[in-house]
Amino acid sequence: MKLESKKVLPIIIIAFGVVTFGFAIMSFIYVNNLTFRICTQISIALSMMFLGLHNLIVQKKRMVAFFHFGVSLLTLFVMELTIVLHMGKL
Repeated sequence: MKLESKKVLPIIIIAFGVVTFGFAIMSFIYVNNLTFRICTQISIALSMMFLGLHNLIVQKKRMVAFFHFGVSLLTLFVMELTIVLHMGKL
């Protein structure tokens, strides 16, 4: 059975959106916990990557897809920078 990207990608994007919202709520509740912040950023980055894949494969919008990939890479860079700077404080 072949999985079609037209059906699977929107479900994955919605699932990552729900997970991101959950991590964001936990980040607001536990402000000093860096793990929830990192998980929120990873979830946002993955959701943007899947949105870029959806735009590239299904909707055939190359520039929008590259924009989503760029924002995703920027989010991952900020996440790594946050980890490195936080480890420097310890």
